[in-house]
Amino acid sequence: MAQKNKKKHGRTKRRTHHRRKSQRGRGLSRGRGRAMQGGLGPNDGINIKLAGRFAFRDQNHVAEFRMFVFGTDLQQQAWTALLQTCMDNNVPVYILTAGNKVGIIRTLQLMNMDHFFREVLCTLPRINPNNVVANPRNTVHHNFAENPKYQVIREIMREHGLSCELPVQGCLFDDSMSNGDVANMCPSIEFLHTKSSARPADYDEATFVNNAFYKLWVTIREGPPSSINFTPIALIEDQIRKVDSGSCKIMFIDFDETLEPYPFGLPLHNPRRLPLFEEIDRTIVEIP
Repeated sequence: MAQKNKKKHGRTKRRTHHRRKSQRGRGLSRGRGRAMQGGLGPNDGINIKLAGRFAFRDQNHVAEFRMFVFGTDLQQQAWTALLQTCMDNNVPVYILTAGNKVGIIRTLQLMNMDHFFREVLCTLPRINPNNVVANPRNTVHHNFAENPKYQVIREIMREHGLSCELPVQGCLFDDSMSNGDVANMCPSIEFLHTKSSARPADYDEATFVNNAFYKLWVTIREGPPSSINFTPIALIEDQIRKVDSGSCKIMFIDFDETLEPYPFGLPLHNPRRLPLFEEIDRTIVEIP
């Protein structure tokens, strides 16, 4: 999925959500809070010609899919705790990727975790995963094709009225050191290098490779991943503390080999690939 350059809801709202979830039938959850309708916010949707949202017909597959994306239960717990802490503290979280914008959006939707993210920002130069080219060009927002990640961050910081000058008030999780080479463009966003040869304490090779979605990944890519990477849990937990303390006001997270361990994700951007999920009894449906 990548070419590497790499609000709190009160109890009343939660109970209301559960009632609505049971009324929708077929167990197709949209997740808690705001959900992506084809994209995220005013900068996606029709601009990237993406409608509706993806869900598993059988929601019992969500847990298995999350385990595929995060790799282990401890990784899932750490990332989920960070995202929930950001939501509870009104800290906006962006995916910032050189990968496949549409595929990532669909992945987050299938995990029922799209509500944690403000937007998927993409620097990939191809039009499909970005916004379509408009006429005049400047009528399309957030088309960051070929921009360095820290240039994108500067723009998002400006939109939030946040300064790029020190002190540090946010971070970028990323596995590629090259993306940190220009961190001086916005010193208030700390570069957190996620590359590590270590495995989480609960990593189990047999469990990892026997996940149905991992097997599908291997089939599609015609072989296992050349490398996998798990963001150190200590790095994630440190940011949880900073969000709770109020010193972290915004967060950017790379996707491939950072949020997920693989160098590429599943090709959820390609409708012709979706029957492959049905073949392994993991049918995906689109909710209008």
